[in-house]
Amino acid sequence: MGDVPFRRFECLNPTCEETLVVLEDDCGEGFSITCPTCDYLHFDGGSLHLFDYALVHRESGDTINSGPFAPTHNAYLALAERVKYCVLCYTLQPLESFDRHSSRATGRQGECRMCKRLYNELKNESRLTEQHREAAETRRLLTALSGETDVGSIDELLARFDHQCFNCLKPLQDKPGGVDGYYLDHTLPVSWLWPLDLGPTILCRQCNGRKSDHWPSEFYGDIAKLRALATRTGIPFSQISGPPSFNPAAIERFRTEADSIIERWVQHPKKLKALKLRIEAASGENVFRDADPASLRAIGLSS
Repeated sequence: MGDVPFRRFECLNPTCEETLVVLEDDCGEGFSITCPTCDYLHFDGGSLHLFDYALVHRESGDTINSGPFAPTHNAYLALAERVKYCVLCYTLQPLESFDRHSSRATGRQGECRMCKRLYNELKNESRLTEQHREAAETRRLLTALSGETDVGSIDELLARFDHQCFNCLKPLQDKPGGVDGYYLDHTLPVSWLWPLDLGPTILCRQCNGRKSDHWPSEFYGDIAKLRALATRTGIPFSQISGPPSFNPAAIERFRTEADSIIERWVQHPKKLKALKLRIEAASGENVFRDADPASLRAIGLSS
């Protein structure tokens, strides 16, 4: 049930304290939902008559409008909280407790953020030194190809983000790293060959770990938040709110400097080939099309 959305709401019967959890598919047109505790029926077209009202002009005493105050069942269910189960801890939680995942039916990942954070901590603790070294090498390759330079004044950057995490608004100390310090996030991920100096985001340690290589539209989601991020970073809103894409300048650099790049990273042929395939799948660009045949053979490719 980790990819099935539900609606969670309290029974509309004023004398009942039951909380109902109903499949979202059962809350659509023609819905009929009976409370298991009091048998109150919530149905398409129904309403709850709470009281009669009269809107009276304060000075003249004339009645301007009157009638029943009766919220409809349709409007109530439309505003009901959307929830789903975590596939790890099996608890029912609001959709906002799950990171975004565009390819899933609910648009959210299967595990909640609490379980994902614990899982990642356990996974990182179990990684071998060689694996950490491999991950660091991959990061260095991506950073080099992105054309990253100095990010400029950290003081100005912190002031721009009000010395707090952009995502959760946690106040941050003016020092890098640690529990209470700031972290510089690649707003557009380096995994897509975008440099940090393009317009970094200030995040806390926890949010920086969860953001990781997510594209802004995948992680933040909220349009107002994405507009604010575009304003603070200077990155166009259309790019921040759109789908992931490779940095065209980096792709061009990869293509024109293919031989020197291969020579520098010849000890990591799998990384080069994997990145080549990712770029080709996303953009149709063969970054090694102009590379020297000898360079290609050095990493196990043919011209």
